[in-house]
Amino acid sequence: RLHRIGGFATVPEVLYDRHVQSDGVTYNAKKVLEQAQFLRLARHLQKLPDEGAVQAALAAVRAGGVGAVVPLHDTGVQLILAERCIRLCAYDRGSDAATIASHLTSPARRRIVRGLARAAQSRLSAPLRWALRLALKTTPAMRALWMRRTGS
Repeated sequence: RLHRIGGFATVPEVLYDRHVQSDGVTYNAKKVLEQAQFLRLARHLQKLPDEGAVQAALAAVRAGGVGAVVPLHDTGVQLILAERCIRLCAYDRGSDAATIASHLTSPARRRIVRGLARAAQSRLSAPLRWALRLALKTTPAMRALWMRRTGS
């Protein structure tokens, strides 16, 4: 929404480094769920036609939480959760992926992620994790499948 108010520019120097901590939001299932909902909420608010609609949506969030506007079964939230599960499997966090997978509404997707999580936790899974990492980084079809955000 800020781009409607003013211009943006880039700076030539690095302002900060980003680091992912293994005990941070990336791996906490409850926080992953909330983050996915808030991401979808931000995109929803951006598309609202006027400030009155934005304020009404924010009032609903204040009254009933983010789930009042963006439920867990929202298609975009589900895609974010599935993508996060695949990433967790790729980086040897299969148990965290299985926890998040319990919130997937599609039984087929939930079974696939749980099977992948079990496979990623086996002692012989290093090649599987390597292949997942490579696919997530380089394959446009894989990136489109797991990183696409419906309605955005």
